[in-house]
Amino acid sequence: MDSLTTKKLPEEQVASRKRTTAGLLEAGTLLQERYQIMGKLGVGGFSSVYQARDMRFTDVTRLCAVKEMVHRNRNTKARELAANSFQREASILATLSHPAVPDVYDFFTEGTRSYLVLEYIPGKDLEALLEDRTTPYSVETILDWALQLCDVLAYLHSHDPIPVIFRDLKPSNIMVDPHGRIRLIDFNIAKSFQGNVKGTMIGTEGYSPPEQYRGLSSPAGDIYALGATLHHLLTLQDPRDEPPFSFPDRPILEANPTVQRTLVAIVERCLSYEADVRFQDAVALREALIDVYSDLGPVPLTASLTQPRRRELEDAVFAARNQDSEGPAPLWVFKCEDELRSCASVTEGMVFVGAYDNNVYALSTEDGKFIWKYATSDSIASTPHIYQDSLFIGSADSHLYCLHPGSGRLNWRFATEGPIYSSPRANYSHVFFGSDDGHLYAVNVANGR
Repeated sequence: MDSLTTKKLPEEQVASRKRTTAGLLEAGTLLQERYQIMGKLGVGGFSSVYQARDMRFTDVTRLCAVKEMVHRNRNTKARELAANSFQREASILATLSHPAVPDVYDFFTEGTRSYLVLEYIPGKDLEALLEDRTTPYSVETILDWALQLCDVLAYLHSHDPIPVIFRDLKPSNIMVDPHGRIRLIDFNIAKSFQGNVKGTMIGTEGYSPPEQYRGLSSPAGDIYALGATLHHLLTLQDPRDEPPFSFPDRPILEANPTVQRTLVAIVERCLSYEADVRFQDAVALREALIDVYSDLGPVPLTASLTQPRRRELEDAVFAARNQDSEGPAPLWVFKCEDELRSCASVTEGMVFVGAYDNNVYALSTEDGKFIWKYATSDSIASTPHIYQDSLFIGSADSHLYCLHPGSGRLNWRFATEGPIYSSPRANYSHVFFGSDDGHLYAVNVANGR
């Protein structure tokens, strides 16, 4: 019998102690007296993924993704390998912080099953999107996705202290959220890079590079997989349906004559059989793609540089401005992951600011050190407002958030029908703000009503 924990819930949410005939968790099942299963998101060879609700947030619906692995392989060694792989995925995700990598919330084991609780990402993966296509996406759309993928690969490959190789880049592991942002999912076979140390052949036929069949993994292998993914997007030809490494026999221009020859050359270089012929890192590949994009129209600076390169440029610009300026130098600088379009609020040794990277940041006024951040589901242009023991801020995800200033804990959030770009103000035990749905709201600061 499953060692699943259940408790009394309302009738419409009664948790079943049974599984479906396919062995999947039924809707209503409660794990750890906290995560209520709402439905299936996907099933793979070794694991299942469910949409769940975090029941500790009683006043709001906080969704998450629960990945389950069942240790049922009769082969002891195979079972140990699967368990180690699952543990490795949890460990790797716990060390990563990038907008394209889902946050990890929890990891636990119940009996013969292990669970990984992750940030829930709405949208569809590229494989699902491709199934509905009869013509390829526009080159501009594909380039936008490619640039975002280069950015996250550059982050993984330069991760400190140990670089991370994804090893299974393919459409089904690339989510596109409703705002067009790319998110990488399923780090199950990602590994810390250890040079030319041989390992087990792992990956997906058609997308994996030749050397990965020999147990070798490197950043150039992820570049090959990205090239295979771009070939699939540009031609609608699934490489899993073709002989391995047969891309030269299926020219992109024959399937899609609208593609620029410069882009074709870039994809072909990514798909080179010899690893040392490919782009050696995602930064170099991104710069080549930017040249193609610039021929189609202007490319914003923030979209044309990977995070490391963007920070280097910002540091250089900042240093030059300080050198030429006759005014005082700043006491400290803190870099967010995207633009700041709001003012900061300061109280009791802390400064609060919202950014277009979806986060509200709390920093020390003395030295700018990071204290906490809270992620909303969309960009923030609203200025935070402190009232009594609450911090209020609006988000383009159509919610007003009430946070605890000291910890960043969510007290409550209030939903409107449109993005919130106005800055809230509180008095008389109510917080007042406007929404793009055309309404002005007055909400009780204590309970969000």
